[in-house]
Amino acid sequence: MSDLESTQVNLCSEIKTPPESPEVDVLIETMGQAVSRLHERHHMLCSGIIGAFGCTLFLVVALLQTSLFAMLCGIAVFLNGVPTHIAHGLEWQCAYELRIWDVLCNFVLATTVNYTTRSQPATTVLTLTALVSWRLNQITRHPLRKSLAHLLAVQLPMLTTLCLYERVSECVPPGAEWRIRWT
Repeated sequence: MSDLESTQVNLCSEIKTPPESPEVDVLIETMGQAVSRLHERHHMLCSGIIGAFGCTLFLVVALLQTSLFAMLCGIAVFLNGVPTHIAHGLEWQCAYELRIWDVLCNFVLATTVNYTTRSQPATTVLTLTALVSWRLNQITRHPLRKSLAHLLAVQLPMLTTLCLYERVSECVPPGAEWRIRWT
């Protein structure tokens, strides 16, 4: 037996297992639950940060818009989305109410943008893609996967819709919007 092996055997023989007791088992179980909860909260916080980042992109695009309406839409998405995603990530009690308000605002904004834009059918396809993705994403349970899917399959198509926004009245003479839209 080499010196290294004999040292390992000596060290292993000196290690004593702690006596079994209910207090130690309860302590180990409690610590395991605390670590698991901390890990879960970390995922929730990262999820909120990813969602807030996606909303911040709307602010950046809004500031680059030439259309006042598109600019206001981007700012509205930012002002609604960031608090909603942060509240969800931090598990605040008001997260559910903020989410309902955010979904309602996004619905109104998306409907208005699709109704008033000249960039059809692209904006409608992107909006429907985002809507279906948002609904399918409700099934996902893992917070990080859910937030990444939300960023890529919901926020990105809606951001593209805002980038494509070109108001009908900015492209044609006043009064001609209805003839162009419905012909």
